Amino acid sequence: MPESELMEFLNYKAIRAKRKGLIFKKPSLEEAALKFNYLARQLDDHKQYAGLCYLAITSCHGKSDQVGALLNAARAFSKASYEIISPEDHIQAAIWAYSEALLICDRSFIKPIRLEMGRFYEERKMYQQAAECFKQSMSISRCVYNLILSKRYKSALDELKNCPSHLMSTKDHTSMFLLELLLSEDLGDTNRNSLTYLATNSCASTTRGSLPTDDRMFDLNSLLESLLIFRDDKKSLKRHDFVSKSAKMRNTITNRLSAFLDQAQIQILYCIMAQANNCVQ
Repeated sequence: MPESELMEFLNYKAIRAKRKGLIFKKPSLEEAALKFNYLARQLDDHKQYAGLCYLAITSCHGKSDQVGALLNAARAFSKASYEIISPEDHIQAAIWAYSEALLICDRSFIKPIRLEMGRFYEERKMYQQAAECFKQSMSISRCVYNLILSKRYKSALDELKNCPSHLMSTKDHTSMFLLELLLSEDLGDTNRNSLTYLATNSCASTTRGSLPTDDRMFDLNSLLESLLIFRDDKKSLKRHDFVSKSAKMRNTITNRLSAFLDQAQIQILYCIMAQANNCVQ
């Protein structure tokens, strides 16, 4: 850091106190805010100090401008080097800044701030907190994704069941199918019909109920149906010839279906296969 900029940063407390001023003159609040903003940009390689500068700006402005400064502080703290502060401290500093922004922001900013906060949690594998943020921002798909990664499968399925069908994507229908398959202990005719419908709907959801014409969607539907049969046919699982072939079938379905799934869905798939493997044994 250049010596001149270091000297500016040493005046941090003087600027914030608004009493002593800089070396030659007492700055106004607007001048102090500009100075802190300039210094934050100069300290871009030192995110922790940049975050402190953005926090200092909040004491120079009204609420409308404070929100932007708090968000900049949160973003800076989220990227702070672990060599300066511990991971726990920089995470808590960012969460505090986001929370303060939510308290004072206009209602129209709540959803985007929640989305940003959800991404912050997700990047740090804090999946339960991320799921709650995405739920509050009405991003159900992302909420379900994080619920699955946190192994809260029942909660993830409930969120999908409560979501209007016309708002669900192919990905959502696929997740619902897999969750139903994982959590249904007794797949009777009703559940089987429901799962079959979901498998078909996962292909047709983007074509308003028409028959699937996309080859990829057709392949996905076929693989989901194969998974359903593999999981549900308990009589076949007891046959000796099936037992001898089950490992090969399981691997084939898993490998091919995984190409269509995201990380969370693959996690469910492996749980389903583990259940089927227990039945075979």
